[in-house]
Amino acid sequence: MRLKSAITRYRHWPWHLAPALRPPFRNAFVSYSNYLERVYAAIKSVSGCTVIVDNSHDPMPALVLHRTPGIRPKVLHLVRDSRGVAFSLARYVLRIETTMAQTYMPRYSSAQASMEWVTASLWALQTSTA
Repeated sequence: MRLKSAITRYRHWPWHLAPALRPPFRNAFVSYSNYLERVYAAIKSVSGCTVIVDNSHDPMPALVLHRTPGIRPKVLHLVRDSRGVAFSLARYVLRIETTMAQTYMPRYSSAQASMEWVTASLWALQTSTA
């Protein structure tokens, strides 16, 4: 999880453009990329399928997969209306994955939601040209 976080956080997006400029990032990227390659190979081996659908909804791992040797990803980027995103991110939403205590998803102002929406869509430009 620490390795994934070191690579797939939005704030690390610029390092994906030029990983050689930051050797620690490049090394972590190679390690995470190798890990993903093994995971997807295992899924392919166990399932016997040649196509694997990953609907993780997180664009950064898709960017990593795009640069992982041995994996040929095809990305379907569905763009949601930014107003719907802003509305959803402003609501109180109970986290269903927690069982101990009721916790809520983080809430965002309209400005924060706009930045999240733009940031989450920028990667599509990178993967479509790389």
